[in-house]
Amino acid sequence: MQDKRRRRFILDRIYARWIGSIFTVIGVIGFFVQDLFGILHLHTAHNVFHLLIGITGIAASVLPGWALRYTQISGIAYLLLGILGFFVPELFGLMHLALSDNIVHLVFGALGTYIGFVLNTNQLVIQKKTA
Repeated sequence: MQDKRRRRFILDRIYARWIGSIFTVIGVIGFFVQDLFGILHLHTAHNVFHLLIGITGIAASVLPGWALRYTQISGIAYLLLGILGFFVPELFGLMHLALSDNIVHLVFGALGTYIGFVLNTNQLVIQKKTA
C-alpha cells in the first residue's frame, strides 16, 4: 500500500517538474524566437503565461500536496484552454492560439487530468478495499 502511495506522489512530482520545466524553457525561448520549431507561434503574453505556469510547476514539484494540486489544476486548465482555442482562437485579444497550440494544450491537459484524477481515484478505491 505504501508503495502505491509513493508511486502516486512520484508521478505528481514528475508531471509538475517536467511540465514546469518545459513551459519555463518555452517561455524563455519565446522572448528570442517567434516561431518555435515552425509550429508554435509565441509572443509576449504567451511567454509570460508559460513562465508563470512553468515556475509554478517547478515549485510545486518539491512539495507533496502542491504537486497533486498543480497536476489537477493545470490538467483542467490545459484541457479548457485547448478546447477554448478551437472556438476563440484570439483568446479575447490576449494571445493567438493556433491548431498546434490547441493540440499541445489538449495533450498536456489529458495527461494532467489522468495523473491527477484517474490515478488518484484508483488509489482511493484500493485504499477502501484494503481497509
